[in-house]
Parts: sequence; C-alpha cells; structure tokens
Amino acid sequence: MNIDKHKDKLISRLRDKEHRDAFVSAYIQIGIPFQIRALREQRGWTQKELADQTGVNQAWISQVENPNYQGFSLKTLLKLASAFDIGLIVRFAPFSELVKWELTLSPDKLKAESFDKESYFREASISAMTDIQYKLQDTDTNLVEVDFINRTRKEPNKINQMLRSEQPELMRKVSIV
Repeated sequence: MNIDKHKDKLISRLRDKEHRDAFVSAYIQIGIPFQIRALREQRGWTQKELADQTGVNQAWISQVENPNYQGFSLKTLLKLASAFDIGLIVRFAPFSELVKWELTLSPDKLKAESFDKESYFREASISAMTDIQYKLQDTDTNLVEVDFINRTRKEPNKINQMLRSEQPELMRKVSIV
C-alpha cells in the first residue's frame, strides 16, 4: 500500500474514538518491545548481555521484548534507557505526530546511539561557540575566514589568543553574526 493510501485509511479510522485509543495502545504495546529489541541488536547484544546491563535475568528481557507484554512502567523504561545509555522521552502528543511517526517508520528510526557514540557529544572541544558564525567583512579574506572557523571549532578557547597573535589586523574585520 502506498503511503498516501495508508495515511488516508489511518486518518479515516482515527475519526473513531475507540480506534484512536487502540492506536495509542498499540503504539506503546508494540512499538516499545520492537525498539528494545532493535536497540539491543544495534549494540550486538544478546538478551543475556542486556540482562546483565540492567541487573535482571534474561527471561525478563525476553518478556519486555514481547509485544504482548503489558507491564511497562517508567521504572522499567528508565532501567532500559540507562542500560542502553540513551535518553527516554515520555510525553503526550497530538495524533498527527503519531501518524507521521507510523508513516515514516523504518528500522533505523528505532535505533538510538549511546551517549559516547553520539556525534553531538563526541567532539568534546566544541562548545556553544560552534553555533556562532564568524564573518569577515573584507571579501578578500574568505580563505582566512574558513581557516579561522575550522581552527576555532577545534579549539574554541583559543579564539581571542589566535586573533591577537596570528591575525591582529583581523580583529577590526571580524563580526560575530
């Protein structure tokens, strides 16, 4: 079924309150076990290895990976999030968000990198300054601008030192945008 037909069919069904309730329940009851399994497999872990990480037995892991399991609690989810070293988001959402999630669901969307593997946190030397764009007012210095940005992103604490020692004439030409 193409995505537009699936979307139309889903929206039509969601007009019924009972179906909306069942949709939310299925989203949780089926989605979480599949994601737990996907996260475990992403790390190359067996159920026993995940059990060791969470301090439970393998049978418990088998149970939480079963879509028929209905005993999820925040404590359970937090324990698993800790084992995977990932965050956990539990919040209420509009139905449109659930529909969009289902329509674009893929195996990759069930994965989540652990803190140490997230590129957002791997570059330890990058600070909030990486979001600042430095622009030189003199168009003849574009190459210097690129080199300056690249070096400061690697070592943001040296921005002022570098400006003063290597390119003192640029101090007047740099504007932070």
